[in-house]
This record gives sequence, structure tokens and C-alpha cells, in this order.
Amino acid sequence: MSLFTIDYSGLDTLPEDSGPLRTAARSLKTVGDGFDTEVTTAGTRWGRVQNHYEGPGAETLAAALKPAVTDAGQLADNLTTLKAAAIALADEVDDLNQRRKTFTGTTQPNAESAFKRNHPAQAAPGYDVQHTVAENNLQDEFDVIAGDWAQAQQTFNTAVEGIARISTNTGAHFDYGTNSTRIGEAARLYRLATAGNATPDDVEAYYAHLAKLNEDEIAAFGAIHPEARVTPPPLPTEPAVGNGFPSGNHGAAWWDGLSPAQQAALGLALPALVGNTNGVPYTDRSAANVRTLKLVLDDPAYTAEQRKAFDSIADALAEGDTSADPGRRYLTHLIPDDPASGRALASVSIGNLDTADDVTVSVSGMGSGTHNMDGEVDNAQGVYNGLTGDRAVVTWLGYDSPDKPGWYGLESGTTSTEVLRNDHANTGGMQLAHFLDGFHETRDHHGDVPTTNVIAHSYGTTTAAAGLTQTEHAVDRYVMYGSAGIDPKVADHASDFNVKRNDEGRPQVYATMAYDDPWAALGQIASERLSPTAEEFGAYTFSSDGEGNVPGKVGNVHDQATSPEDDDWGYLEERGQSYNSITRILDGKAESIDYIDESRYDRDPKDHLELLHTATQTDEWIAALQDHVAEGVRVTGEWLGDRKDDLVDGAEATGEWLGDRKDDLVDGAEATGDWVEDRGEDAAEGISDAWGWAKDKVT
Repeated sequence: MSLFTIDYSGLDTLPEDSGPLRTAARSLKTVGDGFDTEVTTAGTRWGRVQNHYEGPGAETLAAALKPAVTDAGQLADNLTTLKAAAIALADEVDDLNQRRKTFTGTTQPNAESAFKRNHPAQAAPGYDVQHTVAENNLQDEFDVIAGDWAQAQQTFNTAVEGIARISTNTGAHFDYGTNSTRIGEAARLYRLATAGNATPDDVEAYYAHLAKLNEDEIAAFGAIHPEARVTPPPLPTEPAVGNGFPSGNHGAAWWDGLSPAQQAALGLALPALVGNTNGVPYTDRSAANVRTLKLVLDDPAYTAEQRKAFDSIADALAEGDTSADPGRRYLTHLIPDDPASGRALASVSIGNLDTADDVTVSVSGMGSGTHNMDGEVDNAQGVYNGLTGDRAVVTWLGYDSPDKPGWYGLESGTTSTEVLRNDHANTGGMQLAHFLDGFHETRDHHGDVPTTNVIAHSYGTTTAAAGLTQTEHAVDRYVMYGSAGIDPKVADHASDFNVKRNDEGRPQVYATMAYDDPWAALGQIASERLSPTAEEFGAYTFSSDGEGNVPGKVGNVHDQATSPEDDDWGYLEERGQSYNSITRILDGKAESIDYIDESRYDRDPKDHLELLHTATQTDEWIAALQDHVAEGVRVTGEWLGDRKDDLVDGAEATGEWLGDRKDDLVDGAEATGDWVEDRGEDAAEGISDAWGWAKDKVT
């Protein structure tokens, strides 16, 4: 039995033999050349008809097959291109098979042998950690091979998609009473606009051409090309997102330039386009997105995961709150199949975004997604219920959030370490910036930009932070709770965000973290991200721990909301102190809150290691919080998690630990596992076999 469990599924579709692919490629070229020769010969012979006929239209008759000859030549050229792409793919298949063979036959066995030599005793302290670190490193090596296979397939697909229709001379076999050439041009421009290398100019050209079609041609295009009905051009993927087409300004001008008949036809024939175009009124977008949702709900072409998301979105739209002012729900954007992640992305608004005076956009964190849209909208409903006036609260699930790691709860989570990286946040931040700027410009086009707030939880704060450094237009307030940390490369102070300032000249950035929320702290430490509730970050910090003048239950979990049957209080649960403070801020009453210099955790970091130790006893857990941290772990169980500088240094086989947050020093651990954690007047001691895990007794 292998010592390490490696997920080989990334190469499940890799053929073991490239021979059939090479044979097919050669056959394509042979068929194309043969067809070209036959048609060219036929054209030459047909041209001789002018030797036997000199009447009216003789030249036209003699040239009748010239277009066919041209098309045959183009077909041969296309098949030559396709053959070259297929041969290149076959070469990649051969190379990847050899790399897979080397990995399974040499790399993995050698790694397992080396690990057994270096770690002979499974019962030794730190064995599990070192085992998982080595296993993760090995998995990363294999994933590089799998990634190259995915890239090879994408390169081949791009080459295939780049092959244009052979001829526009032949009309459709069914008649919509339309200009088939203009419909064919729409199809060509759609392919360019949705290609992986599409530019803003490609997208703009597609939109401009659609504006030239009449309602019958729009209907025909949607019927002939059903993929265009549910798959819009992708969002910009590179900054500055505000310059990408269509921005809200572009989209509003385009929509206003259409006739009512064209607008109605586009909403019916191309609902995904209308539903995801910034600048189009949100009521029109919602109607179009609901139409898209109906098209995809029972489509077997989508994955089970995507269909689960569609069902949850439908449930979220149907589940109205029973309060006196529940707010109507709108499907403000919907991407059924995100080309980057393969997941469904969407946002649901409680309240009308076209008319609301105050709008709050909620960004959720790890493990969130449209698969739980109804639950996320329930959280937003709670926020909506706590506000006053003409308002709207948007549940924005417009990015591929990282999976929950195995140490998040005993029964949930995966072995993913995505939450410790920033790539999901960077990509999601661009998408959020596009959404926020689009909203601002859509409303500005009609002359009334509302107060706009962003609230974010967990990894959502990391994502929103990236987005709020890229927006063209400032938001009014940004509120963070249970933050997984802010990437210091993105922002190291609240003033780095594009957020408006108050009368004191400070940016209206707010943050809280509950002392009994262990996962936010661990996420910050392991990722080397900054705590937005630390004094030096410059945000207005409000308490979730009972301090200050805002009443409410003390928060004691990382979640936004928990089951009504338990005694836990999440950040967005009504009657909680965090919830009461957040709704005050969003309602324009931020000055009524007594803020604290920094959160209790930042002042008095308690030891979360025992909780982590408990989580690591499950089959699914994250063994190394990050490679550069885990590499410093020794067999004796040395760990150091510096709250600010995350310094891993100086641990010896005696089990010394350093966990310096500011002035606190934890040292002097002996081989017996005795530990002293000195934080002024607090003291605790404990022992857990060779680990010596600290048990926090701070009250």
C-alpha cells in the first residue's frame, strides 16, 4: 500500500495511446485534400461549358462553381490547421504519459522511501504533520502534470474554435425571413467575444452588431445558436476593469440606443446577455436572468453541482420573508457556467437596485457559493430587516470562493488549502470591482447614485479588499467581520481602499472579530495576511465581545448565522452585538458606536492550538497551514506562529515555542510538555502527550 494518497483524477481523461489521434489527424488531411482536388477538377471541367455555350449569361454560368472551388480550398486549409493542432495534442499526450509514468514509477516511490527513512516512528510527535506536508508537496508535483494536460486541451480547443465557417454563400435550410449573412456575422462575432483570448474590442464589436439586427434576426440568431442564449461574453480578467467593455456607461448607451422591439427581442432570445450587461436597468436584467434560469434548470448538459446551484437560486427567489417589509427579490446577474471555475455565479438583490436610496453588497467567504444561495440570501434578509428606508441588500456570489479546509469543523471541509492563498481573492476582486462600478454607472446614467456599502465576511473581506483597490468609483462604507486577513500587497491600511471619508477625514472602513472565532485568526496567521481589527490598520473597530455601548449577544463562532436551536451567535444573527453594530453603521448611525482601539484578540491573542489539534484528529484536515510555515515544523512538534511577523525560527528539539503577538512571549517549554503562556495575569498549563498542546483557560 502506498504511504501517500495522491489524487490522480486530473489525468483521468488522458489517453494512454496517441496513435488513434494521429491516425484521425492524418485522415482529416487526406479527406480535405481529396475533396479539394475533386471540386477543383469539377470546377475546371465545368468552366469548359463556355466552349459549348455562348448565349446570355455564359460567363456567369461558366463561373458557377468558382465559389465551391474557393470553399473547398479553405476547407483543405482548415483541415490542415486542425491536423497540426491534433498532432501537437498527440505529442503532448505522449509527453504527459511519460511524465505520469515517471511520477508513479519513480518520483512517488522515492519520496515514500525517503520519508520512511527520515520518519521511522509513526508515534513520534509531529509525524502526522510531516506526513501531510510531504503528501501535499507530492500532490502539487502531480497537479503540475494535470495542469499541463488541461492547458494542452485548451490549446487544441482554441485552435478548433478559431476555424471559421467555410462559406456564407449558402443560406440556412430554414427561413426566418431574415438576412442569414448578418446572422452568420453575429455568430462569428459571438465566437470571438466568448473566446478565451477575447479583448474588449471583440466584445464591443459583438454588441455593436447586435444593435444592427432587427427583432426577427435577433430571434433567429438565438434559435440557431442556443449557446448564445445562456452564455454571455465573459467579464474582464485583467485590470483596469473599469476600462473593459461593457462598463455601465457603455452598456447604458448601447441599451438606450435600441428600439423597444429590439430590447424585448434580446431579452427573449439572448437573456444571458441582457441579464449580465452593466448599464441595463436591473428590473430588465432580473427578468432576463430568470428566463435564463428557466432554460438551464432542467438541462442535462449541466453538471449535478451546477443544477444544485440552479435549484438553490430558484429557492432563494421563491422564499420571501414573512416580515411586514420583506423586500422583493431580483436575480441581478447569472452566469450558469463560469468559464474559469465551471461553477454557477449569481447575485440576488432584496429590494430594487434601480430605485433604492441605500444599497449594501454582501460578499461571503470560504465555502460560499450559489449551491447555498438560499442560505446566503437568508443572511442578507436579516440585514435588510435591520435597516430602514428605501434600501436593497445584494447577496453577491460572483466569484469562485475557496473551499473550506478540513480544519473548519469536524464534519465539513476538504483537504483544500485554497483559503490560505490570495488568487481566488484577486480574481474575485476584479469581478466585484466590475459589479460595483457597473452599478454606480448604471444609476449615475439615470442621475441618482445611492449610498453604497460593502459588507464582507471571512475570505470575502480578502476578496472585497482586492476589489475596493480597483474600483473607479468610491463606495460609502466598507464593513468587515471575521476577516481571514487582508493581503498586505493589496492594502496595509484602511486608507488604501477606495472608500469615502467622514467628517473626521478618516475612511469609513469598519471591522470586528469575535474573540471566540478561531478560524479568522488562524486564516490570518497561516496566510501572512493582516488583521483589519488591529489598531495599526486604521479601521474603526467595533466589538463583538460585549465591550462598548452597543447591546447584544456576544459572538462565539466564525459563521454568519447558526441554527436557532443552539446557543451560538454568528456575526449576522439578529440580537447579536455584531449585527446591531453593523446595521447601525449601514443605517448611517456609525457615530453612535463607541469604538475600541483594536479587537480583544489583537490585544490578547489566545492560544487556538488545542482547537486546531482537535480538528487534526479527523480524517479530513489541513496538515500544513502553508508550505513555508509547515517546513519549519520539526519532528519534536516545534511551532511558532508570530501574530505580526509570522516568524518561524529558533525552535529546538526540546519543544520550545515562540508565539509573539506584540509583547507577549511564550517560552520555556520542557520535554515533559509543560508550557507557560504568560499574558499579564493570565496563566494556564497543560500537557497532551508529546505534542504539549496549550489549553487556553483565558476567560
